[in-house]
Amino acid sequence: YKFILLQKNNYIQQKKLNMKKYLFLLSFILPFIIEAQVAPIMNSISGSSSVCSSPSSPKIYTAMAINSPNSYSWSVNPSLGVIIANPTNSITSINFPNSYSTYTVFCYAINSFGNSNVLSKVILVSETPMVTFSGGNTFCQGSSTNLSASATNISASSTLIYNWFPSYGLNSYNSSVVIASPSITTTYTLHTTFGACTSTNQITINVLLCLGIDLFQQNVQSFLSLYPNPTSNYCKLISSVSQNVIILNELGQTVKYFFLMANEETLINNLDPGIYIIATENEKKKLIITK
Repeated sequence: YKFILLQKNNYIQQKKLNMKKYLFLLSFILPFIIEAQVAPIMNSISGSSSVCSSPSSPKIYTAMAINSPNSYSWSVNPSLGVIIANPTNSITSINFPNSYSTYTVFCYAINSFGNSNVLSKVILVSETPMVTFSGGNTFCQGSSTNLSASATNISASSTLIYNWFPSYGLNSYNSSVVIASPSITTTYTLHTTFGACTSTNQITINVLLCLGIDLFQQNVQSFLSLYPNPTSNYCKLISSVSQNVIILNELGQTVKYFFLMANEETLINNLDPGIYIIATENEKKKLIITK
């Protein structure tokens, strides 16, 4: 009888032990079973809430969700001009148009059991300043030219900060309009800033060695061909190398300037009768226009 009771007690203890093992294993397995059978839950959207518009780099945004999402859905309001690079990934890049405005980014996660809640993030987009240059960029050594940088975005035009580099040959380094008088060909870089956003643009000022209408270089290899000369109507100019060309009148004033591609013929016309200098950085030729 005692033996039977002992056997029964051992059996009960073993069942309890097995039940504990089962519950222990179930505590680990059950969350995965439950998670795999419900829709995702969005936790957060991370990324900058204050950005610069294009042409600055696109901004990266990351969505976090649980319950094994297999895709995501990104959208932006307003959507005009907005580019979303990877609208179904958890990590995407977004490029905002060049305007000063507020946008809202939305995202939700998706799996085979449904869609998650939708999260949103408000983004303040500041304009990246855009400028265009005007003014001559080719002149004779000892002369000067006016360079003007004009803002193309309206809201930033009155609060832009300009910074020219190098400052060599400029009458000002922090103005939208400068007088450039470098003695050699120089490339200027203009950093234009609006708030936290900065753009970079470059312009090259070509300085030619125009020594006067009666001074011509001797024993210098010629790359220019000019014909017919003299002429009463027009002439043709061709160069064996690509180079900047400037046309001066008898007073040393610039009449025309342009870039001449190698071995491409250029027509020169609409000049009043007189004597002109066709000058490059390395040589000069006299052109005579008759009546």
